[in-house]
Amino acid sequence: MYQAKFLKQHDLVEEEVIIEVNGLELVGFSLDDNHRFLPNKIYPINLEFTILDDPEIVILKEPQYSVERIGEGFSYLICGLVHNDSIDIGHDINIKDDCFKFENLDYKFVRMRVDRISIEFI
Repeated sequence: MYQAKFLKQHDLVEEEVIIEVNGLELVGFSLDDNHRFLPNKIYPINLEFTILDDPEIVILKEPQYSVERIGEGFSYLICGLVHNDSIDIGHDINIKDDCFKFENLDYKFVRMRVDRISIEFI
């Protein structure tokens, strides 16, 4: 669980929200579509990634932490350290997907494309 500052909700796509977590700005898919959020208010959240197709995972030779949004959608290219079926992307943030298992990748740095980062407001 993280404390996130709610920054903005998309005017047309109400599931698209922009938050700030530990100094990192993320555009994510809100799993809570029944709530209107107040700008600059802090909310407790959980983060999860979703991969819709076959995962594109590259094992990195050097340590790297990064989060890069791909285009204008929900997709991201993330780099980080795999541990316990989650990926540490830096900024004291670990993201996981309960359906996805990082087999044989524990304690390895990887780069992977995720189709979206889902945000659950608690």
